[in-house]
Amino acid sequence: MKQLFTYIFALSVVLCSVTDLRADILTTEQVEAGECLAFQVQRTPENCEKCRKILDYPDYYCDCSLASTPFYYGIDTIINSVTWFVASINDLTKNGMTAYWFANGSVAVDMIFDCDQNPLMSAVVPQNRAMTLSHEEVSSRLGSYADQLVSATVYLRMTPDAGVSGRILGFTDSEGPHSTCDSLFEVFYRMPYWMNHGDNVLRMPYSRISNEFFVLWKSKDKRRPLDITIAKDCAGTQVLRRATLQDSVKVYFPDSALRADTYSHRDSVYFLLNTTENGLVMFYNVIEWIDTTFYNTLCDGKEWVLSDTILTKTTSYSDTVHIANNICSKATYNLEITVADTLTDTLYYAKSDFPKRYQGAITIRDYGDYIARVEGKDGCVTVYMVNVQPITSTNLQTEKTLNIKVQNTDISFSLNQSAIVSLRDILGREIYRQRLPEGEQQIQMQQKGSYILRVESGKQQIVKKIIIN
Repeated sequence: MKQLFTYIFALSVVLCSVTDLRADILTTEQVEAGECLAFQVQRTPENCEKCRKILDYPDYYCDCSLASTPFYYGIDTIINSVTWFVASINDLTKNGMTAYWFANGSVAVDMIFDCDQNPLMSAVVPQNRAMTLSHEEVSSRLGSYADQLVSATVYLRMTPDAGVSGRILGFTDSEGPHSTCDSLFEVFYRMPYWMNHGDNVLRMPYSRISNEFFVLWKSKDKRRPLDITIAKDCAGTQVLRRATLQDSVKVYFPDSALRADTYSHRDSVYFLLNTTENGLVMFYNVIEWIDTTFYNTLCDGKEWVLSDTILTKTTSYSDTVHIANNICSKATYNLEITVADTLTDTLYYAKSDFPKRYQGAITIRDYGDYIARVEGKDGCVTVYMVNVQPITSTNLQTEKTLNIKVQNTDISFSLNQSAIVSLRDILGREIYRQRLPEGEQQIQMQQKGSYILRVESGKQQIVKKIIIN
């Protein structure tokens, strides 16, 4: 038994020694799948390719595992061929990623969790654009991988178009390069410019000024404004235009005179952007317009609340809203404010009638003149100039003084003082109720039938049956 143990131990030592000697250079006959897996860390580029074929790994396996360079926020590099980066899963799931691409061609981006697996995500970034992945989207793409150790990594493959050399810059999902006069970036349409530095200076060459373009501001949290200064120089000493964008639905359109002058003189213009909050600035050339007009009529004292303003007077207001990509909507709001009606009302009361409530607006305690502002069901206010007088035999309302007449479907009568007039149908349903002033009155009914007319003034009440044949 002791001899057998000695033999096994000696054999294992020999095998380990032989294996160690074969770790760097393996012949085709010696390589086996188990050995490839066992010495994966020690594998040279030559043996990696041999093992890749044996293990049936993707063609990019060796470049991915042996040629990847670290990706970090703030990276700024030039690539002209397939380039591999390795990034921290912990960083991407917490901060996301924005990859800026400046070139005259596109770049394909693939995200791969492990070099022996297929891509989790693939995208193509056009020339002079950026690809943003929020930290939520990264977590969703990685799925169960995102829950692994914080030291876990993910690989990024970037493949520019053939013959294309471009500049790659990497940031978090809410950060971007700081463009200053010393390190100046150009304006490209649909390129995101983050304002995490508080200010950016961007140059727009005359060749990029299209027939019509606009600037969009999306504040990140507090909806604070963005100040825009357009100048002839980077320092902003020769100011051409100024504008302020208030919130994420507002856009700014440089006027046609500025665009035409810039283009005719072959001049660049500079956009000096300033804000106290981080947010996103983007430039779009307009492809499609959608025009909409709204009309509204309101009572005096009412207001029309829009997304960025409140209208309180008769006016016509235009607001430009960015809908999506290169589409804008121009909305025109036409508001008419109606002036409050002013009516006179004469009331007759005995002294014992006081105090008396008038239409829920004021309390009448004695004879004299009063002003009552009465709000109707539609929200509009009617102003009543009320005169209160003592009741006498000459102003007493009677059925005779009403002088009720019926012609076709019209009911006419005369009031010698203000009264509440109501009508009910044969089933007792109230179909009309209104306070009417002194004078001749007429009510037009919709259909024939029997009705009950009630006239109330002070303590007086007159009820009369009306038949319309």
